[in-house]
Amino acid sequence: SGAGSDGVGAIDTLSIVRSAAVPPNDGPPRVRLYFAGQATRVKQGARLIAEIFDEDGIAILGADPQSSIFLEFNRSGLPTFVTEYFSYDHGSSTTGRVEYPLHGGFEPGPHEVMLRAFDNLGAAGADTLAFELIEEGLYTISDVFNMPNPFREATNIIFQLSSRADVTLRVYNLSGVEIRQFVIFGQEGFNSIYWDGRDHAGDRVANGTYLYVLEVSFRDSYHRTESVTGKAVLLR
Repeated sequence: SGAGSDGVGAIDTLSIVRSAAVPPNDGPPRVRLYFAGQATRVKQGARLIAEIFDEDGIAILGADPQSSIFLEFNRSGLPTFVTEYFSYDHGSSTTGRVEYPLHGGFEPGPHEVMLRAFDNLGAAGADTLAFELIEEGLYTISDVFNMPNPFREATNIIFQLSSRADVTLRVYNLSGVEIRQFVIFGQEGFNSIYWDGRDHAGDRVANGTYLYVLEVSFRDSYHRTESVTGKAVLLR
């Protein structure tokens, strides 16, 4: 007992086939890039947010650019790696987001940022966002309009704030009589006030042109105030 011998063998009929367990790539990651509040005029430190989705999962090992998430500002060719700021949505392996505070070093004025992400099968997706950096201590209201305009039943008065503020909206007829007033707290970024085309008494107003005045008092500025006037046209 205990005796043994060596042996060899060979086969020339072995076939190698592609595994059915490896699915085809359904496409690159879908990326949506924006600032908090959908703001387009921002200050240093503003939160840049990227929502990323891919059925094959998002590559976040960070060992090389193809397994990382990175930003590129102003087409510089220099990546800013932000993989550490990524987190999957609760209970998801396909959807997550990056929240990155805009760092210093940018001059006030127009800029552009691109975010690129890869999935676990190597496909890349990207989104690009243009924005304007404004100086600290600058408090503005901009991009004021109402939509739809003209309107039949209701309209939204939309505006962008550079900082949080107390906002009063007053609606006047062409005789200068105030017919409606709204008071809200406005966040940095875009805000909207819904007007249902009714006056203080709840009655529908007549067809015609109405003036609205936005009065803004910025909370972080020792109550610096700004006001903007616009026109809304009601046509039923």
